[in-house]
Amino acid sequence: MVDYRMAGILYCLASLVESLAEPLVIACLRTLDVDTRASAEGMATLAKAVATVCMLQGSFGTLFESWPVTVFGLSQLVYASLFTVIVYRRKYKSFCQPLSTTNQNGDDISLRRPQWIPSQDKVSNPFKNENNGHGKKVGGGSSWMEQIRHQFDLGSLHLTLVFALQGIFKHALTEGDRIVLTAVSSGYDQGVYAMASSYGGMASRMLLQPLEENGRLLFARQKRTNLDKKNQGEFMTLYVTLVKLVLYIGLVFACVGTNYTSILLRLLLGARWGRNDNNDNNSSGEAADALSAFCVYTALMALNGMTEAFVYGVAESQREITRLGVAHGAVGVVFAVLAPILVSTWGTVGLVYANALCMALRSMYSVTFSSLFFSSKENNNAPSVLSTMGVLVRRASPHPVVLLGFVSTFALTRYSRGLSDSIQLQDSLSKVWFIAAVQHVAIGIGCLFLVGVAAFKLEKDFGRSLKAMVRQKQD
Repeated sequence: MVDYRMAGILYCLASLVESLAEPLVIACLRTLDVDTRASAEGMATLAKAVATVCMLQGSFGTLFESWPVTVFGLSQLVYASLFTVIVYRRKYKSFCQPLSTTNQNGDDISLRRPQWIPSQDKVSNPFKNENNGHGKKVGGGSSWMEQIRHQFDLGSLHLTLVFALQGIFKHALTEGDRIVLTAVSSGYDQGVYAMASSYGGMASRMLLQPLEENGRLLFARQKRTNLDKKNQGEFMTLYVTLVKLVLYIGLVFACVGTNYTSILLRLLLGARWGRNDNNDNNSSGEAADALSAFCVYTALMALNGMTEAFVYGVAESQREITRLGVAHGAVGVVFAVLAPILVSTWGTVGLVYANALCMALRSMYSVTFSSLFFSSKENNNAPSVLSTMGVLVRRASPHPVVLLGFVSTFALTRYSRGLSDSIQLQDSLSKVWFIAAVQHVAIGIGCLFLVGVAAFKLEKDFGRSLKAMVRQKQD
C-alpha cells in the first residue's frame, strides 16, 4: 500500500514539473515548432524507458525489489524533468522577447511573463482589453474583486474554467474503459487490454497527436483571416486535405495493420502471445485480436481527432464548446450502456469496439459542426447543411479506386495471415514460420506499394494541397 501511495505522490510531482513547461509548449504550437517538442518528447521517453529498465532489471533491481510500482513513478519524474529542461533550454529566449513580438503574418507569438499590475487608476493592463464595454477603462480599486478584474481578464478566466471542466469530463470518458474492465472482467482481460492499448496507442501519441495539434492551430489561424469567398474555399480545402491525410493513415492501420498483429506480438512478447488460436486455456489469441481491433479503433480515432481539432480551432462562443461537451456526455452514456454488454460477450475485443463506436459518434458530431460552419459562411446562395456535408465527405474521402485497393489489400493480407497462422507455433522462432512471416510481410508491402501508386496517380489535387501546406509552413 505504501508503494502505491509513493508512486501516486511521484506522479503528482511529475505532473507539476511537466506543467512548468506548458507555456513554452504553447509557444511551440503557436510558431509551429514541431522539432523542439518532438526532440524533447523523444529524449524524455528514451530516458524514461532506460530508467525503468535499470531500476527493475539492472544493478538497482535489488534496491527497488520491494517498491516495483514506485519505479514507474520515478521514471515518470525522470521523463517530466528531462522534457521540461530540454524545452526551456531551446525556447527560453521566448521569455526575453518584448511584449509585442509578431511574426510575418502579424500574429503575436511572444510569451508574456506574469506581472503584477499597479492598482492605481488609469493604469493600463497590457495583458487584456480593459475597455468595459462603455468606453471607460476599468481602473484598479481597493476591493479584492476590483483587483481580480484589474489583474485578470474575466472572460479568459471563464473560458479557462470551461475548458478545465471539459478536460476533466473527457478524462473521465477516457478512463471509462478501465472502470468497465475493473467491474466486469478478469485480471487477464485487464492485462490484455493494457497491452493492446499500450502498443496500439503508440501511433496516436507519436503520429496522430502532433498532426491534430498543428491542425488545430492552422484552423484557428485561418479562422482569424477575413473569410471572403476565396478564403472560404481555401479554408475548406485545408480542412478536407488534413482530414484526408489522417484517413489515409487510418486506412493503413485498419486494412493492413490488423493482419500483422500476431507477428508483432510474437516478435516482441514471444510465441505465447503471438498465437491467433483460442484453443489454449489462457485464450492467448485474444491479445492479437484485441490489438487488431485497436488498429480499427486507431483509424476512427484519427478521423475524430482531426475533425474535433477543427471544432476547437474555429469555435466562436462558449455555447459551441458547451454543445461539444454535451455531445461527449451523450456519447459517454452510450458507452456506459454498451460497453458492459460487449465486454461480457466478446471480452477485451468488445470493449475496444465499444470505444470505436463512440469515436465514430463523436466524429459524426464534428463533421456536422463543420458542415454547419461552412454552410453558414457562404454568401446569399447558401447551400443546405446536408449538401455541404456531402461535399465535405466526397472531397475528404480517398478516391474510390484507392478505397477498392485498400479493401483488396485487407482481403489478401487476411488470406496470407491465415496461411502463416496455420503453421504450428513453437516456443521459439522456427525456420518454417520465419519464411511464412517474411512472405506475409512481403505481400503487405507489395499491396501497399500498389495502393500508393494508385493514390499518387489519382490524387493529384490532394498532393498539390499537401505540398502547398508544407511550403506555407516553411515560409
